[in-house]
Amino acid sequence: MSTSTSETLHADGLFPLKLTSFEDYMRIDDRPKYPMSFFIEIRLSGDVNREVMDSSLRAALQRHPLLTAHLDTSWFRSPRWLDAQDFSEIHWFQGAPVLPHFKDRFIDLRESAGLRVWAGETSGECRMVFQFHHAVTDGVGAIQFIGDVLAYYGQATCGAAEAPDIVPVERMVLPKRGQLWEPGHGHQRLLSHLLWWSTHLASSYPAELQFRQEDQTPSNDPFVTRCLDGKTTRQLKKQATQHGVTPNELFTLAMFQLLQQWNLQQGAASMRETIRVGIPFTLRTVTHGRSPAANVLSYMFLTRKSRDIENAEQTLKYIHQTSTDVLSSGDHALLAWGIGLVRKCPGLLRATTSTPTRFATAIMSNIGEVKRVLRNRFPMDRGRCVAGNLILEQLLGATTTRSGTRLGLALGHYAGKLYMNLNCDPWHCSRTDADKMADMFVDLLQRLAKPKTEARAVKTRPIQRVFTA
Repeated sequence: MSTSTSETLHADGLFPLKLTSFEDYMRIDDRPKYPMSFFIEIRLSGDVNREVMDSSLRAALQRHPLLTAHLDTSWFRSPRWLDAQDFSEIHWFQGAPVLPHFKDRFIDLRESAGLRVWAGETSGECRMVFQFHHAVTDGVGAIQFIGDVLAYYGQATCGAAEAPDIVPVERMVLPKRGQLWEPGHGHQRLLSHLLWWSTHLASSYPAELQFRQEDQTPSNDPFVTRCLDGKTTRQLKKQATQHGVTPNELFTLAMFQLLQQWNLQQGAASMRETIRVGIPFTLRTVTHGRSPAANVLSYMFLTRKSRDIENAEQTLKYIHQTSTDVLSSGDHALLAWGIGLVRKCPGLLRATTSTPTRFATAIMSNIGEVKRVLRNRFPMDRGRCVAGNLILEQLLGATTTRSGTRLGLALGHYAGKLYMNLNCDPWHCSRTDADKMADMFVDLLQRLAKPKTEARAVKTRPIQRVFTA
């Protein structure tokens, strides 16, 4: 494995490669206590072939050059990616994968690639944990990369008729990975919209999640997971349709209720405080679909006073109207565009990220249907992807946390179930608190899944816990 940071130039002339605005933001906002990296865990049934999995990882990395690159941050020129050819290897364990302590999870992109992989195997089961630096890929790109690894493994361990299809990528499209709009897009008063949103966000400061100082044994797990069965998931979709909203807007309502109720239970909050939920969404276009890497996200910030969250109907109406306005405006890439403007002023982006500013009380992301995110096509078994002699049983992951924003929640659908992964700030939140918060969120969703006439009397279903690495 090479760890050289030499400026090897590919035949296609891609490297050295400039950073996009979003990649630069993730680089600057990276810090040892709050690293800009995220974890994804996959659980596979079947007896894994270690050698084939190792070679499959390397084959997939050949398609994703940013995952083998290093960062050049020389003071006399703008930061850029160097073709380091630093191919990550799988750290194998018998039993559960053993991750480093949360204090040792910072990835220095100047010295190593933005990917780490651990795996543990037992008879008939394999668990793999991937750590991605957010500067090299977003959540969609990370899942697509994992899909590549599984597709190569599947091709090597099954007959041709059952082999997954690997969709080709175009390396020459890589320089366009930060493109926010397709050519010909007509902007709609970008600067005035940016000023309006900046004023709106600055008009109130979001509350911080509170935790009691009892039993503050931090968890080394990257996240805790809960699962809703297919019946409850279908009921949530039905309730969303009846209310004229999307399921994700119901999830957002539950998130507001969780944050409000949690702070009130800790005894350190008032009904006058401001709760803000940040919702990332992808800006990928048709061009990004052909690229081996893309890192294009924007954020929508939803804000409510704690006392207003008590009125669930009005809160849901606010969530729906704001989400519709942002996503249908044609300029939903506003935040990413604004980062690009700030970046043009030397030192301003670093000054912005170094201030102890809390942008949201919590972050909630929804990857949607996992099978649709996977770039490659797999044979299916009861809604599960088949990769040769292995079956993908679960794909779990959570968003990053930032200083002051102590909760990142990620949701995703797979094989008919809804998975919820909570990344709670380990510097403030114990495993006990993380479990309590996860159970509260599930309870809130179960209540929302029931019609009003039933919700008053129904007892919630037992919560299915999923142990993570």
